[in-house]
Amino acid sequence: MERLQLKFQLLNGPDEKSNILCVTEITTQDGHTCKIPDDYCNVIYHVELIKTAKFTIVKKALKKINQMRNVWVSLTKELKNIYYDDGILQFDDEYLEEITHMKETEVTSNDPEEPLAKLLEKLLEMNHEKNIGRLANDFIIEKFDGITAQLHFTNER
Repeated sequence: MERLQLKFQLLNGPDEKSNILCVTEITTQDGHTCKIPDDYCNVIYHVELIKTAKFTIVKKALKKINQMRNVWVSLTKELKNIYYDDGILQFDDEYLEEITHMKETEVTSNDPEEPLAKLLEKLLEMNHEKNIGRLANDFIIEKFDGITAQLHFTNER
């Protein structure tokens, strides 16, 4: 049986005192993800989905604003008619916009020194004729001491 992964999210209502449970994204089993238009993300538009047992569980689980859950829902004939049109994701006779994910090679690492290393590599490529030792000295910041700061401050007056 086919399934879809639905991303449920609890969002602020228009009056800041109410919360709205929304379906914000749909993902197929083969990894295609589509965004639900803002006009249709409120669960009140997803009548057949509200009738499922999974929805009841998700509704109980989401208590705080911006909390979200990704839930796999098995497609009944009714749900398939609502969310599929010849293998293309849709809702309310409107085709959904596909969200493209970044490739693994484009994902940045968690190494905080990586941007600096890339910058130095670019500088070395641009200034390959310069001495590397001289280039490294250009990037060194002198150690801060209170005396030097006081001298500069008193000389400016």
